[in-house]
Amino acid sequence: MAAYTAQILTGRGHSYGKEGIIPNSTLWLSDTGDRPAWILNNKVWTPSIENMLEDGLLMAAVHCLEDPELVEMVNMYFTNVNKANLYEISSEQRQMLYQKNRQLVWGKLIITVFHNSSILSQVSILENYLMDVEVCLPIYSRNLSGWDGSLEIKGDLN
Repeated sequence: MAAYTAQILTGRGHSYGKEGIIPNSTLWLSDTGDRPAWILNNKVWTPSIENMLEDGLLMAAVHCLEDPELVEMVNMYFTNVNKANLYEISSEQRQMLYQKNRQLVWGKLIITVFHNSSILSQVSILENYLMDVEVCLPIYSRNLSGWDGSLEIKGDLN
């Protein structure tokens, strides 16, 4: 089983200043195996490598935000929106879906990106979206190697 390297919490901000999140769904990214996947309950989408984060946002918009126009567009391209493979449609079709998704009014997202996640280099795309968002990036990790028992430390807690 592949490990998870990122998560997207969807929900709404607290009414007093919007600190934190009142979550309604969690998407998980598994991208350490030979086939990456965004997972939401029993729904699995195979993202494009070059737009992996936007594919996760698209999945969240379809299954969590449930925007009717976007859902209709996605249903035109995929026979099963619970198990979609983003490579089954053209790059131009994906761009049309991303553009529509960027126009939606969201609640709040908290995106947690773990060390070595494929989406680490893609978080700047969030500037194009209309949502309250927090991006949590790793500042520290300590891992014991399963191969040689050495301890690897990245970052600093001070």
